[in-house]
This record gives sequence, C-alpha cells and structure tokens, in this order.
Amino acid sequence: MNENITWQQRINELVDANLTIGEIAKLVGIKPPGLCDIRSGKTSEPKGFVAVKLYKLHLRRCKRAA
Repeated sequence: MNENITWQQRINELVDANLTIGEIAKLVGIKPPGLCDIRSGKTSEPKGFVAVKLYKLHLRRCKRAA
C-alpha cells in the first residue's frame, strides 16, 4: 500500500468511494467546513485523533495498489 499520499488525496478518494463531505466529516469528528479546508489545502493536515480517524477510514473504504 502506498502511504505517500496527501490528506487531500485521501479525502478525494473517499469522495470517489461515494462518501459525501458531510459523511466523512461526521465519521472523523469534525465539521464539514474543516474537512473542506483540509481538502483544499487551506489547512495542511488534520490535528490529533481526527488524523487517525481519517487515516483508518481511508484504509477501510479505499483500496490502493502497492
């Protein structure tokens, strides 16, 4: 699995996997505008446990080839 992807790519892949921004935000524990800031690059990375939740959600929902 390629771990050298950005947070923006992870969010985009979750959206491509048919999750809405609202659903992703709820699952990782932040508000949709905060997730949009990460997706756009305005915020470079999620903080604390949100990062862990986003990382794990991406692992569960998105398959990436090595």
